[in-house]
Amino acid sequence: MTDPTHPAQPGRRMQPETPWSYACGRCGNCCRDKDFILTPYDVARLAQGLGLSTSQTMARYVDPSRPTLKTGPDAWCVFFEPGQGCQVRQSRPAICRLYPLGRTVASEGGIVFEEAEPHPETKGRYGMAGTVADYLQSQELGPYLEALSLIGAFLDDCFAVADRAGVLDQLDAAVFAYWTGEAGPVPFNILGQDLLAARTPFASPLDQLKAHLEALRPLCGLDVPPRDQPALRDDPEGRAKIGRLVVTGAVFGVGLGLSPGFSALQP
Repeated sequence: MTDPTHPAQPGRRMQPETPWSYACGRCGNCCRDKDFILTPYDVARLAQGLGLSTSQTMARYVDPSRPTLKTGPDAWCVFFEPGQGCQVRQSRPAICRLYPLGRTVASEGGIVFEEAEPHPETKGRYGMAGTVADYLQSQELGPYLEALSLIGAFLDDCFAVADRAGVLDQLDAAVFAYWTGEAGPVPFNILGQDLLAARTPFASPLDQLKAHLEALRPLCGLDVPPRDQPALRDDPEGRAKIGRLVVTGAVFGVGLGLSPGFSALQP
């Protein structure tokens, strides 16, 4: 059992083997007044659970100006029903499964998990009944974490190309714009979702993500040899690739929790 007297420790950084546990109290306070950021894998899993296409899912449930779930006028998540709870629990996004943890790429390398600030009226119970790894397993986060790693590797390539092409500042500005919602409607068509429409049904949302990322590589100039990437700005086709790179990197980056100013942290 968890220890109800064990206090939360916001900001505490932990490894998978760190002793830690959390038991949801079903209060719903984590489903309100938050940014429910999404990755393409989250969208694919939601679409599968809802029996919709990814395009339909985004149109109905994703904020048109940010890669986040819509919320109602009372700030509840669009999928939360008072008295009933989450209506998409089996296909809920990674950010919901991770709560009350955050996942961070440490400056020294590797992944660390950090305790989030709890809601002041939370009924969740913190304890030491297991480890962080046990909690991740209980939330069935395996494929979600694999998806985050795949997207993270894709973004690393985006950063490298943006650096060689001299557009890291543009990418950083786009992260700010999509983080704040000031960029206007997210051009989801430029992110390659439409490229998958004619494909044979995928065996799993993870396979769909892999195909999505692979389809995006040539669109974003990631297939251009490094020695030729500085010249991408010199012709219309190359500039079009840079434009897609900036939008894709920004939207996917926000979905992974990148905040404005990230380029200053890049090696």
